[in-house]
Amino acid sequence: MNKDKALESVFEIKELMEKSSKFISVSGLAAILAGIYALAGAYIATQVITPDTYLIVALELMAIIALSVLIAAAVTAGILSYCKSKKTGQKFFSRLTYRALWNFSRYADSMFTSFTTASEPMKNILEYARRLSLYDFPVLIQGESGTQKKLLARAIHKTSSRRQHPFVCLNMPMGLNAAARINGGSGPNEVSGPDSAPGPGVLSDPGGTSCLSGAALTVSDPLSQMLGLFKEANHGTLLIDSAEYLSPEIQGLLIHILQDNRTGNVFGTRFSPFDVRIIATAGQDLYGMVKQGTFREELFFLLNAASIDTLPLRKRREDIPLLMDQFFRELFHNKSLMARDLLSPSLFDFMMDYDYPGNVQELYNLTRYFFSHYAAHPLILAQLPSYIRNQMRKSDQDHSPVRLRVLAAIAASPRIGRGAIKNALAVAGVELSDGRLRGLLKELSEEGLIRINRTRGGCEITEQGLMSLRH
Repeated sequence: MNKDKALESVFEIKELMEKSSKFISVSGLAAILAGIYALAGAYIATQVITPDTYLIVALELMAIIALSVLIAAAVTAGILSYCKSKKTGQKFFSRLTYRALWNFSRYADSMFTSFTTASEPMKNILEYARRLSLYDFPVLIQGESGTQKKLLARAIHKTSSRRQHPFVCLNMPMGLNAAARINGGSGPNEVSGPDSAPGPGVLSDPGGTSCLSGAALTVSDPLSQMLGLFKEANHGTLLIDSAEYLSPEIQGLLIHILQDNRTGNVFGTRFSPFDVRIIATAGQDLYGMVKQGTFREELFFLLNAASIDTLPLRKRREDIPLLMDQFFRELFHNKSLMARDLLSPSLFDFMMDYDYPGNVQELYNLTRYFFSHYAAHPLILAQLPSYIRNQMRKSDQDHSPVRLRVLAAIAASPRIGRGAIKNALAVAGVELSDGRLRGLLKELSEEGLIRINRTRGGCEITEQGLMSLRH
């Protein structure tokens, strides 16, 4: 066992022991008294229940006596445990115990279960985030755009002990921008978008009590407005969204506010110390920005007590059909609908192989696009949005040598199968996914350059294809 695993094991053992502190504090005297109560209950039962007592009545009396014994034993154990905790100086309900009971009993089905995934790396990320929700130290969530960073931050807040307090978002897409907390929400997956509620940087918080409706940070007095934002988030969570866009001035303010919170004095401005948990998101590598001198090192370490790196959709492709099914079901209000029912095989294969630069958000927008274009017949490749079709045309132009290699492989081996074509390309140093190869073969067939035979007949080159090779 290496050092990291050993430390992790020690951490888990410590956490478990702290969570169970309430139960191990029950004294032996409580157990003795519980036994006495049980004997007393048995004696009462023998006196009350006689051979002449009806069976139904006897059962009811036994149930009442047993319940009374249990209640008496539980109350006694609680009183003795409380007295013992007072005597030893141990908290009867430690803060960690309270959080554990709150999170895992009442909210066992937490926000984390709203993430649709079959990816083991993604499940590990969610489990780590769930553990971080038990504590108050800052969390930095980094990842590409559309990887549900804000939804993950909201899940951490919603499963923490701060869930009943405000969840405030400081959104800085342009350096100095809006700070808002929006009440309400459309559900755990935010059907208005998988990464956020409607609009950039808007997050739901049913536990909130008031709202900063888009109050902008101005250059005139950013300090007082920033302090007001922290005050608004007191006892709750402050999300610093898109931290890579924080201006140098705002970075400096955050450093001083976070460092001077205990003294309650920033640049001569006095304020009441606040209790706020910080969660930051970033679409770029903040430490790389530190090395480049574009992000303050002090602020990076203030935000990065723990870090989470989200996964792009291309690294969790097993989730693509699950997410498509989920989004289509929400849009069509049909719980049994599947993406294969709406998309042609070629379009479905394309969706599985597409790299999704916009990640989950782009996939969600594509399902909405397909929803608006669906007309009782499966959608085809030609119905893709124009920006993707333009990319495909450029890709075809860029990969014209690949087309020629495919034609050459088919010409050299009549009735060659797709697997053999892929192997021939690999020998030549060309790597193509199955979906891309299927799409390319279909295009060559539609252009009359090859024939795709049914069953296991493979592919054959046509006269037109041979002419294309010669030229």
